[in-house]
Amino acid sequence: MYPFKILEERREDFKRVYHVNRVSFGGDLEARLVDALRARQSTISLVAEVDRQIVGHVFFSPVRIDGPARAIRAMGLAPLAVLPEFRKKGIGTALVEEGVERCRLAGNSLVFVVGDPAFYRRLGFTMAAPLDLHYDEPVYDDFLMVKELLAGALRDVHGCVRYAPEFLGL
Repeated sequence: MYPFKILEERREDFKRVYHVNRVSFGGDLEARLVDALRARQSTISLVAEVDRQIVGHVFFSPVRIDGPARAIRAMGLAPLAVLPEFRKKGIGTALVEEGVERCRLAGNSLVFVVGDPAFYRRLGFTMAAPLDLHYDEPVYDDFLMVKELLAGALRDVHGCVRYAPEFLGL
């Protein structure tokens, strides 16, 4: 395991974060998404550094729940990127755990992710569809997961989970 640090993203990191997302996803869609989302309020963006090199990145932005749900503050995790040569070393897990904690400290009650259930279950996420929480495109319901940051936060919350409009281009 590499010694790494999890830090808040700084303006001078933007180009290196773009590179990490582009390499991690094999294209620049996610990298451009992060650039577009940075202008939103209440975002959380963290980087992982090894020897002053940015090797990972995670981004959280506000989501809303449309439906007969009570008002609740929630964030969406996307994207999570780790350079291929640094994967399977705990960096992605550390980025998610630190980001989720920062979401909690910022007053959010839930975090959603559309991702690999095997990975995110290990981090305390559960499938959202059985809780009557759905992504706007049903094909993604097999990958939409949620994590409570406050006990009971999911009580009486159901409907359609909507990420920022910038996600529609993916």
